[in-house]
Amino acid sequence: MNRPIVYRCALALVVLFYAGFVWWTWMRWPDPVVDFGREIYTPWRLNEGDTLYKDVAWFNGPLSAFWNAAVLRILGTSVRSLAISNLAILAGMLLLLNSILRNMYGKWPALWCLLVVAWIFAFGRYLWLGNNNYVTPYSHEITHGLFLSLLALHFQSKGMGSRKAALLYHALCGAALAGCFLTKVEMFVAATMGVAAGQVAFAILERRLFKPFLGAATGFLLAVLPFAIWSWIRLGPWPGWAQGVFGSLHYSFNPRLRDLHFYRWTMGTDYALANALFMVRTFVLATLLVVLVSALSFKTAGRRLSDSMTVLLTVLVASVLFAFRKWTGWSPITAMLPFAVVAQAFWLILARMKAKEPSVSTRDFSSGMAFLSFALFLMLKIFLKVRVYHYGFVLAMPAMLATVGFLVGTIPSWLERRGANDRLFRAIAIGAVIAFSLVHFRITVGWYRGVIIPFGEEGDRIWISDSWTDASSGIHEGRGRVLYHLLNYDLTKRIGPDQTLLVLPEGVAINYWIRRPSPTRYVNFMPPEWTMFGEEEIVGAIRAHPPDYVLLLHRPTPEYGDWVFGKDSGKPLYDWVKKTYVPIEQWGTWPFTQKAEYGAVLFKSKSLFNSQALP
Repeated sequence: MNRPIVYRCALALVVLFYAGFVWWTWMRWPDPVVDFGREIYTPWRLNEGDTLYKDVAWFNGPLSAFWNAAVLRILGTSVRSLAISNLAILAGMLLLLNSILRNMYGKWPALWCLLVVAWIFAFGRYLWLGNNNYVTPYSHEITHGLFLSLLALHFQSKGMGSRKAALLYHALCGAALAGCFLTKVEMFVAATMGVAAGQVAFAILERRLFKPFLGAATGFLLAVLPFAIWSWIRLGPWPGWAQGVFGSLHYSFNPRLRDLHFYRWTMGTDYALANALFMVRTFVLATLLVVLVSALSFKTAGRRLSDSMTVLLTVLVASVLFAFRKWTGWSPITAMLPFAVVAQAFWLILARMKAKEPSVSTRDFSSGMAFLSFALFLMLKIFLKVRVYHYGFVLAMPAMLATVGFLVGTIPSWLERRGANDRLFRAIAIGAVIAFSLVHFRITVGWYRGVIIPFGEEGDRIWISDSWTDASSGIHEGRGRVLYHLLNYDLTKRIGPDQTLLVLPEGVAINYWIRRPSPTRYVNFMPPEWTMFGEEEIVGAIRAHPPDYVLLLHRPTPEYGDWVFGKDSGKPLYDWVKKTYVPIEQWGTWPFTQKAEYGAVLFKSKSLFNSQALP
């Protein structure tokens, strides 16, 4: 089974597996309005001459926006261009993961981890939003940051294994960390803690610290310097310069932002004690199951399974667990991932300390500690409520892969060295992994099945669903049809090429699709934006540069509780729109009046009526 030809065939099957996923989900990834609209609108505007932070309000670092602008400039302005770029980054990410996980767990467990990435994370869809995937993410900073984090860990490992080129590799590690710094603060914190943990472990064992630190610091400063110069020239000295360099760091310490219902739910602090106790119970249960199967492996030590029996047992375990998925509660089990990562780190340390001749080299041990620390700190934003959906598609992915590698690689190898029936444990572990993946894949299939309505033209053509369901507000009907009609039949005819459109409260993607700019630097008008930028500042900016047209879209907000635009925030802006503009077209129901039905209203400025009436 370990022959090179068999492994190469398995690797080829994994590549075909990913190709199949790309073909099956092609251009069905993004949400046409929420989140991703900001991601495609911003680079388009940068290529049209706008300045980031100055002409486009941005609350993350500048790297992803500049990268996406360069992609659109080179490949052409389209959603397809951005998708191709992100698929290439995903491929690079998989290569890095394969290298890291192969060193930690072995080549076959690493392949299982890559399959889990495809099944659960890379193309998954578990909510009515289609933005939690690696092709059209809700924020490119989080996927770009993950790639750069893995790149930093890779270069650090290379530096640990080389004396002649150590300084160069550590400088490249520092440059990759600088890239994380220029994306999102949570990515930078996790990557830095991972690199620091690996370097501390290596310094203790090898007593080499000065050269790695010097190289990383040099690489970091050289990579940040061009952005600092650009910020000083285009945005001016403090505070403009700081915004262009420090990105989201300024908003990360805003207590009002952290108190929003959405972020408390995200972190699990809305029910902190209950979530913490659930984490403990889940981890204890998972540990008992691992101990039980390990004991069974020792009990059947003399009955080593054949290849065919191992495959049969794997299929049987996967089938049984999948059949009883309603009782096993597969999604909540991920709550124990922080404890699983910590336990694995202790396992690695104890294995290193107890072995007379360490089976793991100093470099591999330090790299393993770096990856586990990175995985742990990456979950801080969802620590009390770890899940693979929503933000977890990135934040929980390394921890999930570490757990899979530990179960199908580390523990079976440990059992084999002690004469136990390692194939029994491995078959049960792989069966559980397959069942877990299939449960989530089944949900993804259900969502993609309803994505059937075309939206946009040529390179911008995507497919969207006509309805979606969420737990708090039920079924929303007609969304796809409303967006289809207003885009394909009305907006492009009504709004002239030199006129502006403001979409409220969220939907700047519409501006991109019809290639009409928004008159204001603010791209969204949701609770985070009102909190970060201030209602008075936003309303003042819009009134100073009034749009020709205003499009009001229904935007259900289960993530923000019962928040309603024009009532809970944005009331002065909505009142001004009703006073200054005239509704000229309506699709579906009037927005925010029927909770379970979708609608849109187009308003036209009264000044346009007056100017058109003049002789």
